[in-house]
Formats: sequence, C-alpha cells, structure tokens
Amino acid sequence: MLRMILIIISFTSCTVEVDNSVTKKSDSKSSEQNDTLNTQFIGNWETDCLAGTTDSTRLKLTFNNDGAVILKEEFFYDTNCSTADETWTSYHNYEVENSNISFERYKELIKPQHADRVTDYNQSGSEMCDINDWQINITQDVTGLDCDSFTTDEKQMDGTYVISNGELTFTGHYLIEDETFIKQ
Repeated sequence: MLRMILIIISFTSCTVEVDNSVTKKSDSKSSEQNDTLNTQFIGNWETDCLAGTTDSTRLKLTFNNDGAVILKEEFFYDTNCSTADETWTSYHNYEVENSNISFERYKELIKPQHADRVTDYNQSGSEMCDINDWQINITQDVTGLDCDSFTTDEKQMDGTYVISNGELTFTGHYLIEDETFIKQ
C-alpha cells in the first residue's frame, strides 16, 4: 500500500525554502531569482536505499531546464535495493517563482519488473488499473486510471522543500517526510 500512496503524493504545489547561498531579491528582480532557483534544481537527485522490514525503495528526481521534472519510484523485493520489483515514473511540469515551486503531473507510468508483481497485477477480478495484460519489464501508461484505490490523475499536494549543501529535503507530508535527495 505504501508504494501506491507514494504515487498519490507525487508533487503538485509545494514551497521551496533555500539556505543562505541564495539571497532573496525584491519582487522587481523575481525573474533573476527564478533563474537562480531553477539552476539549483536542474539535474538528478536521489535518495539512498530506503529499507523497510521486507522490501525497499529508492526515489529519483530529474529536473530539466525546460520546466519538466521526472519522479521515479523504484521498488525492490529486498531491503538493500537490489532485486527490482517495479518502477513508477511520473512526469510533471514545474515552475519556480520567488520561494515557491509548483508541480503539475501530466503522465504516469508503471513497469513491473518481477514475475510475482505481474501475477499480482493480472489477478482476475482485481487487475491493477483495470489492465489485465501486464508483462515483465513492459511499461504501461496509467495516466488518469484508477489504480488500487487511488487515481493517477490526482494532482494536489502541498509541502515544503529545503535545498542545502547539495541536499533536497521534503517536509509537510507524512509519507516522505525527512527523506533526503542527494544531488548526483
């Protein structure tokens, strides 16, 4: 259920707090500040392996300079992020203004990577996202579908980001609170 809930929180409307390495500028210079904030985000960010009691997860964010961000949620059957289970990938547009960042998701993909996951997803009567032909390492577009008690087109989520010393942290949502993304 945790992996399903994580997708729900895929970013929509967040606030960015930046450490003293970026000084606040007046509103008349918001475009210049916007460029500075965007530069801090551009690139790849990822968490360490997030171990559970029987499985693990790794989160990856890729911010592009064209206003797009990709979130990859990689799930594993073991506690050390080595046996792939499935990957959820969501695509967002993002915009930074002053100390705010907003995300709008426009695409959601799921790729099962383990036979057990495919079997679970194709189980008669409870097909994941109403899709019944899941295959190993074949990505399905699930944008806007009802997937295991959540809807992939749900877009609203509020929280706060802090960027400091090459680390991006998120607070304000209990599911990923205190996770640290490291700039790659």
